This record gives sequence, structure tokens and C-alpha cells, in this order.
Amino acid sequence: VTEAGRAWTNPGGERGAKMAGWLVLLRTAACLTAAALALKRDVAHRRRVEGWPSILGMDVTQDPIVLQHPTGSTLSIRKHGAHLCSWCPAGEREVIFMSEMASFGENDAIRGGIPLCFPQFGPRGKLPQHGFFRKSNDWVLDSQFTSKGGDWVLTFKHTDTEATRASEWGHTFEALYEVVLNQHTLTTRLKVFNTGEEDISFTCALHTYFAVGDVGEALVGGLKNVEYEDGTDGGKVKLEQGDRVGFWGEVDRVYGPTPNELVLEDGYLGRTIVINKDAGFPDAVVWNPWVEKAHALADLPDSHYRKFVCVEVGAIRNPVIVKPGKEWEGAQTVCVKRPVLGDAWGPPKPAGT
Repeated sequence: VTEAGRAWTNPGGERGAKMAGWLVLLRTAACLTAAALALKRDVAHRRRVEGWPSILGMDVTQDPIVLQHPTGSTLSIRKHGAHLCSWCPAGEREVIFMSEMASFGENDAIRGGIPLCFPQFGPRGKLPQHGFFRKSNDWVLDSQFTSKGGDWVLTFKHTDTEATRASEWGHTFEALYEVVLNQHTLTTRLKVFNTGEEDISFTCALHTYFAVGDVGEALVGGLKNVEYEDGTDGGKVKLEQGDRVGFWGEVDRVYGPTPNELVLEDGYLGRTIVINKDAGFPDAVVWNPWVEKAHALADLPDSHYRKFVCVEVGAIRNPVIVKPGKEWEGAQTVCVKRPVLGDAWGPPKPAGT
């Protein structure tokens, strides 16, 4: 056996002890290097709110938070209700409608933007209309980061509180609402974790108000042959016959399940808003209150029903059930295309033509 061999086979030898020490040092150095690289990646791509008050110089400690992406896109979002109020893709005009008479008090539901409906959509349960998320002051900005692809990401968190546990929906949960901004798209993603010991059940939606030039020249496509509940006819279940849904009176429909891609064609502004949703949101609501119901809304000018169409992705017709320790998520990604995508602009063709 060589001297080197005896050193390795005799841990008590002086040379063996030195070599073992060097191995420990090398392994420690490797671990420290890996940890440093991981920390560098984390600092570069994820800015935790604690100690990191900005994304590339944008102040996220204010309310509302206003982001201006280097490509020119912008958004604003309020911590009350984690309520997104504005989004402009790079080179495009405002995509989100906000009422000029919207109220922003701590107990108010904000008219316009993207209200979060959870854990109940509309009156479908024992809670007040649309549940408690949209009026909640318990949302906190949990994280902010820039992705490797250049996306700017804000994540808001909401957990069960004494008030929610005392409500008619008293489950324990953790919810994350992620807002992703880049040059041309906006992604909003809701995640719900069941932190309790029993199943939780809920309905939910992203109640998006899209700005249009005039509702009379707006059409929603992608819903032909989809079943819907007609809120203007007592919730009667019907089948959509037209290629596109137009607006000549009040429209209040819960479609589902729908295709993943829906489009809102705006003939007045000459653009198409494309909405891509994932499987977590199988349904979609199309809504405009029209004249009489708009007049009854104290936070909406009488004529401004003509300035928006709501296309609301959600899980509505069949409640979501989440087992203990499991999670659910649903997301939409929105972009704007020009010109309108319709083959020839005009009212929908009657069924069968």
C-alpha cells in the first residue's frame, strides 16, 4: 500500500486528517458559493416587501400603487380590495373603466376596475353581494419582484380574520392575488389555499369592467353554442345562438362552461380586447346594466353605462370545492389587438344565416 493509500485508510494519520480537513473546507466553500448564487438570484428576481419599497424605482408603499413599466405600460391598484383600477398596455389607451363617481371609502365597493368576487358571486349564498374580498381592508402586499423575462409582479395576500370566521363563510384559508404587468399583457391570478380541516366551497369571479368607446358598437365573441343563465329572465337557462353578443338593452348572463378565449370587439375604438382564461375559471359573465339600472346606481353617472362592458371570468355555476391542505387557482391574461378581429364590422348575424 502506498503512503497516500495508508493516509486515506488511516483516518487517525496526520496526512489523512489534513486531507479530510481540506475536503470539509472545499465542501463548505461549495455550499457557501451555492447559497450566494441563490441569494443573488433571489435579490435580482424577487423583491420582498420588507426592506424593498420599490420595483426599479417605482414606489409601492403608496396607495394606490402605480407601476410604470420600462416598455411604457402602466397600471394602478389599491390595497383596499386589492382592486386594480387602471391598465394601459404600451402604446394603447386605457383598457379598464372606472366610474367618475366611484367611492373609495374603507367600507365601499369600488365601481369599475377589477373587483374580486369571493367567496360568493352575486347573491349565490348567505353573504352580502359578491362576498367580502372586494370591500376588504385586510389585503397586504406580500411580495414584489421582476421576473427573468421582464414581467413586474405584485402579490397581495389575504387570510381568514376574526370577521371572516364569524361570517356565514367561516372557513380558514389563505388567498394570494397576483398581478403581472409587461409590455402588452396583464395577468391577474387568484389562488386559494385551504388551511383548515374541512372542505371549503366557494364561487368567485374577476369582475372586470372593460372600457369601450360606445356599448352600442361593442360585441363579445367566443360564446356561440354555450349555455347561459339569463339574469334578465329570472335566471332561465338558454343556449347562445349568435356568433357574437351585442348590447341593445340590459345584458346579465352567466355563461358556462366557455372556451378559454373570449374577445370583446370595440368598433368605436377600432380594437379588440382578447381575454384568455385558464381551467380554474370555467365560466364567464357578460353584463351591462343599461339605462334603468344604471340610473339606480349612485356611483355611476346615468349615461356612463355606454362606456363599459363587463366580461367577468369566474367559477360560478358550479361551486369550487377545495380539500384540506389543497389549493385552487384561476387566472386570466388580457391583451389588446388592432384592428377589430371581426370579419366585417356590424351587428351579429341572426342564427342560421
